[in-house]
Amino acid sequence: MKVRRLFFAFLLFVPFFVAAQESLPKPASARLLIALSFTDIPEEKKTDYLSSVVTALARLETLGGVRLYPDAFSYGLPESERLAQDYAVRSGCRLVLSIGCTQKGKSLLLRWKVRDIVLKTVNPEKFQESAIPDAGALAEYFWLDVAGSVEKTAVLELPQEFMTIEGPPGASVSGLGKENLVIPEEGSMQAPVNIPQSAVLRITNKGFMPQERKILIDRPGMTEIFDLKPFPAWVLEANLYNLQFPGFRLQWRPTRGFWFVQAGIDQYLVGITLMEQRYDFGEENPKIIGGTPLFHLFAGAGMDISPVEKPFGFYADADIFLRMFLPSWRSMSVDPVAPMGIRPAIGAEYRPTQDFTVFAEYGVMLYFFADSQLLDSIQNLQKPRFGIALNPKLFFEWMSVKAGVRWRLP
Repeated sequence: MKVRRLFFAFLLFVPFFVAAQESLPKPASARLLIALSFTDIPEEKKTDYLSSVVTALARLETLGGVRLYPDAFSYGLPESERLAQDYAVRSGCRLVLSIGCTQKGKSLLLRWKVRDIVLKTVNPEKFQESAIPDAGALAEYFWLDVAGSVEKTAVLELPQEFMTIEGPPGASVSGLGKENLVIPEEGSMQAPVNIPQSAVLRITNKGFMPQERKILIDRPGMTEIFDLKPFPAWVLEANLYNLQFPGFRLQWRPTRGFWFVQAGIDQYLVGITLMEQRYDFGEENPKIIGGTPLFHLFAGAGMDISPVEKPFGFYADADIFLRMFLPSWRSMSVDPVAPMGIRPAIGAEYRPTQDFTVFAEYGVMLYFFADSQLLDSIQNLQKPRFGIALNPKLFFEWMSVKAGVRWRLP
């Protein structure tokens, strides 16, 4: 009876033991870069050697991945070896297997060595001379000695390395593992890393603009400093409307910056007269600078479609505008021809810094309570035509372009 109880107790304990083992952190497997050089090898055999060595080494459970060096390689040439090592670091490979294949008559001479980039060790060069292998030998046993050399190096344990991350206390850092790290009150922390390793670090903190940074961890003790800036409450914009008329817009963004409200002015008083328009009136000396006594006062809202920490992004917005008529500087009124409308738009922007943005956007305009017949007759005078009357009081324009820059106000 006592033995039976112990047996059932053991069965109950086994699932918890297995779960505990699975939850323990496992060391990252080494990734391998294979660099081959060929001397007097027929072209049709090179492909067989490349595919078979990759297949043989990919079976090793001690490896976390196998990658071929894509550039020309010369075994034993210091400069070529150095370039392969640099590529291994960039691609996150800890081990570099250099192989030289030379055909001598009916035999094949192999030379190889394995370099551990992290431990900075190189295994002694090894040789193997055999008959030229056929497809069966390449698939079954030809690369066994090479695989043994790789496996002996791959199982060597690495000391745990760390990097320093500095940023605002309470910020969350992702990209170095499955779980996010939180910067403590000291504003600095030590994060465990594998070397070499490429990572995309993303740091977020409430009330601040998130940052994303791609880094290459190629040595212990690296330090990454994140200087987060508050979300811009106000953004000032200067643009060219239809690439002719200067305009301005002011945006206000709430704490998270996902959406915004805006207001501004699009004016037609002073602008660059396009070449086709300069010569439509038969003037001998047409003016480059010209305009029409009209301007738009608008207000609206929009949202960011892509994350604001990315250098390239997209957004969408929509404005309601009043079209104002300014026959003289002393009088101003709402334009009776097209008094108001809406302008939805989509845009793309590039942020070289967090304080400066270059953008371009495309929109359309829908005029309400308009004299569509008059607007349609004006469109007939333009080449090309960019508008059409939908009904006597509704007019649609499909060309409304803005391009310019934005500044984050302090």
